[in-house]
Amino acid sequence: MSILPKLLLILITFSIYTQASELDERFPFRHKMGVNTGGVSFYSSNVALADAIKMARPFLHTGKNAPYSDIDKHLYPRSVPEAGLESSVINEYYPAGDYVITWQGDAAFSLEAEDPEDGSEIELIESEPNRLVYRVDPKGFINLRLHRMDKQDPLRELHVWLPGLENAESPWNPAWLKEAAPFGVYRFMDMMATNRSEISAWEQRPTPDLLFFSQPRSMPDGFPTDGIPAEWLIELCNIMEADPWFTLPHLATDRHVREFAKLVKRTLSPDRKVYLEWSNEVFNAAFSQCQYSERMGRKMGFDSDDADSAVVNARFYSHRSKEVFEIWREVFGAEKERITGVVTISVRHERKMDESRATLAFEDNYKHFDAVSFAPYTGVGIGRRFDMPFEEMDEEDLMAQLIREQAIQIRTELDRAKALADEFDLPLLGYEGGQHLSFFGGAIPQEHKQRFGELVPKANAHELMENFYWHHLRDWYTTTNGVYCHFVLIAPPISGYSWGLKEYVGQPLEDAPKARPFWEMSRKGRFLDN
Repeated sequence: MSILPKLLLILITFSIYTQASELDERFPFRHKMGVNTGGVSFYSSNVALADAIKMARPFLHTGKNAPYSDIDKHLYPRSVPEAGLESSVINEYYPAGDYVITWQGDAAFSLEAEDPEDGSEIELIESEPNRLVYRVDPKGFINLRLHRMDKQDPLRELHVWLPGLENAESPWNPAWLKEAAPFGVYRFMDMMATNRSEISAWEQRPTPDLLFFSQPRSMPDGFPTDGIPAEWLIELCNIMEADPWFTLPHLATDRHVREFAKLVKRTLSPDRKVYLEWSNEVFNAAFSQCQYSERMGRKMGFDSDDADSAVVNARFYSHRSKEVFEIWREVFGAEKERITGVVTISVRHERKMDESRATLAFEDNYKHFDAVSFAPYTGVGIGRRFDMPFEEMDEEDLMAQLIREQAIQIRTELDRAKALADEFDLPLLGYEGGQHLSFFGGAIPQEHKQRFGELVPKANAHELMENFYWHHLRDWYTTTNGVYCHFVLIAPPISGYSWGLKEYVGQPLEDAPKARPFWEMSRKGRFLDN
């Protein structure tokens, strides 16, 4: 790269990152608004990092959907089979432009469309030792192919830089940072790959020297593969003057918990506070942390009164959360007031209320908690309550039902959650929430899933979605002053799931009805002055 392009990159990066000191002026209410940052994956539109290889699919055998297992502890291949290896490194949501591939070692690469008929444009415009530049306009998956490698001079320091970001000093994509700017709290549940995590020892955690962070996936030999390193999450919060919300792995040992706390205390800006949570939705039987918590509760005798499995689970969740919070407070010492220890609850029905009360009341652990949080998801079980046949519905009918659900379902849940938080004198936060038009938990009959899947992306982009979110946010912020973390910031609309406030990085606000209320509230504070 010549001196002029390097200088231009430095100036662009500087101008974007130094905006952080002006963020509170541009978005004066951002610290009352949070967001789940989403994870990184080869199929996602959440292009959060500057280096595409970190978000790529781990190497597969070329032409086969089979992971390659001859890898080192950093996930680099030790050898390359005759047919070569390939990794899905770019998808249709990535920006068009010049992608720069750099590496060390004796290896040969090319960039190729997974489907030659998908219309992707790929042109090699520069080639020199250990550096290739491809001009790409992606319309589908683009694969990085590794054709050969010399074992005596193996592959290392592989990067696939997004356009304009070669040798970027920060790991974060500046375009993604702009999307995160209206929010002052970042919940890292997906970026930490919290659900079903198998990480226990501190040494197993993802570190910056790993080749891939993309998830979900599994690799042999217990290598850490999921999630973005804590160092990078902390750097993100320092850049953006935002408060982190960490969700620690449920198997994390005390030493892991302690070392994580030390890293945060040492490297996070001292004016930032920390939201801390042990795992995620431990009450949710869809996740392995739920079964683990119940097993540990029984092992510790929390079922001695013949309590049912959900209550046993809640008791251990309460117990372990207290332990985790106390470790962090010990590490932070005189700065322990920076920590907000959060436990999550569900209030969907009376049994869930009992479980949530057990979480707070067990051993008087609520005295060691700083906040309680729940997820105001509108539309859970919506398939049971439609008043017209699926085949007659359009996206406006779906939106009308969603708005009714907000008034009937979520208003009631908010009141329950606030009453429970008040009972234990704890502030109420929102760890997740938003529209829940989804196959998962939507009670959509099998014979209607195709139609429902067709309607969801249309509803996601409908102007009535903005109207829904104004109702949604009004109900939250007129009930509690606690921060609310929408799920999620960026995600593509796919059949049966449309979580993102924006569908892709750089989507104009005029095309993103879900996002507009959040951006406006962050700027003007509507409902946020209570």
